[in-house]
Amino acid sequence: MDNRNYYAIGFENDKGGFELRNAQIKLSNSPKATTFIPVDSPALRVFEGCFDFLTFKMLQERFDLSPSNFLILNTVAFLRESLPLIRQYSSVTLYLDHDAAGRRATEQVIQEHPAACDGSAFYDGAKDLNEWFVSVYPKISDARQLARELQRKFPGDDNSNQLRNPGRRIR
Repeated sequence: MDNRNYYAIGFENDKGGFELRNAQIKLSNSPKATTFIPVDSPALRVFEGCFDFLTFKMLQERFDLSPSNFLILNTVAFLRESLPLIRQYSSVTLYLDHDAAGRRATEQVIQEHPAACDGSAFYDGAKDLNEWFVSVYPKISDARQLARELQRKFPGDDNSNQLRNPGRRIR
């Protein structure tokens, strides 16, 4: 564009648009929408952004967290239109940002859905799950330590298998 090369990671949404990210930008192209990733599970996990979702997926796969469906809002502005989908699940855990908009959205879902819970306590002190992970992961000297944290903090998970294969030592 304008004789310049640009690059970004693209995360596709449900309407064919993309959330675009690189070190300098956080953009999307039209149409902007949510991203729903279904699996055969009665549980739904809701994230505000794609990097929080990707962080969770890495933790889920590494530590054998229970499967769930995923809804990435891509902006809390899409919460209201997502409520009919959210209401379909018997277990809903929200991993939204620790800012005013994220807290309002979390409270709204919890008020409207009796089975919804706030999963953001896991990353207290950080803006979101990805920021927490980027700040904590290099400091963890043992994969078992991270597995114990996951077992303690992710609500609604049967994490009894987490310590079975904690992986290699993290340096």
